[in-house]
Amino acid sequence: MKLNDTLKLLMVLLMSAGMATTTLTACGGDEPGETDVEEDAGDEEDSGGDENDGGEEDAGDDADVEPEPGDIIDLVPPPARCGEEGASDRCDEDPETFEFGTASKISALAIAGADCCFDLDGDGFEDNSLSLAASMANGALADGIADGSLSLILEHDGLEALEVGQAFDINFLLGAESTVDGELIDPASFDSGVAPQAVLPNATIVDDGGVSVVEAGPGTVVIVLELFGLELSLALRNAVVSADVVTEESALETGVTLENGRLGGLVLFDELVTTINNVTATCDCLGNPEALIDMEAETACVEYTEAELAGCVDDESICADIAENCSAVTALAPAIVIHDVDGDGEPDAISAGMTFEAVPAVIAGVEADVAE
Repeated sequence: MKLNDTLKLLMVLLMSAGMATTTLTACGGDEPGETDVEEDAGDEEDSGGDENDGGEEDAGDDADVEPEPGDIIDLVPPPARCGEEGASDRCDEDPETFEFGTASKISALAIAGADCCFDLDGDGFEDNSLSLAASMANGALADGIADGSLSLILEHDGLEALEVGQAFDINFLLGAESTVDGELIDPASFDSGVAPQAVLPNATIVDDGGVSVVEAGPGTVVIVLELFGLELSLALRNAVVSADVVTEESALETGVTLENGRLGGLVLFDELVTTINNVTATCDCLGNPEALIDMEAETACVEYTEAELAGCVDDESICADIAENCSAVTALAPAIVIHDVDGDGEPDAISAGMTFEAVPAVIAGVEADVAE
């Protein structure tokens, strides 16, 4: 993948604990509310839009308020993978000849404040326990989008007209390179053929007081990353998205402009811990720990000296990044893992709300796999 090691770590943490990527019950075009993103996330453009609700976005006090858990949440089943019954017809398509749908490219992305973005547990309040991590992640998110190391493309698969009532899917793809012809997609975005790893189904365009709003979900966005040759599946459950369509700046041929975008979903904390442990188990410089994180242990994280971490160089530099951030992840756990999805009375999931903006994009094809 075309992400540097720091961004790989960020994608592991965010796609496991809020994103990535991607992702809830559709929200009927309700007003997003102020996103209250931390000011150090990279100025106004890093907050998912200059003005999401007519007010400037800064951290405010909301990002420091510990959210309250709501009711038990039923999880939407994950999508069928290629080779399974019900899998996408795109599994057998040739990436070199396939014609992609109209697209958008994320131009701003940030973890929102506690008062955004969707009511995931049906208690009447929007859920975003990940807001407590905004100050840790938003700066790196903004930098990654600004320098191109983090490129996220939304393909509006099946969208045939920019009008109310359209039915389509939104595919979340990783951009590999911007060319004069358009965006080349990282082949890691696909399960097989051009079947996307991350899909939000049931997308439609609705009229919200004269504003065209695209809504999608609920669904499960499954992202597969390769780190050190290890394939990691990361799921953002019950995913939904909502965004205003700027029709005067959009066309099927050139792409779609989206404003006031909101993305939400749930991540199981056990899956986040497993993902991190799977990565660090491949780290020779850390001694290949069986479990970097053990929430049942007296000390949740394996501790390393500065000298030991200094031994993680080149391709293993991500190992030091993860080990150094381990305590931050575990320290946040009691505050952000607040939702019960299995009905045992114990919290086991993180709710996430993010804001985004997107500019028109054209998908020119898929980057050729580099022979090893």
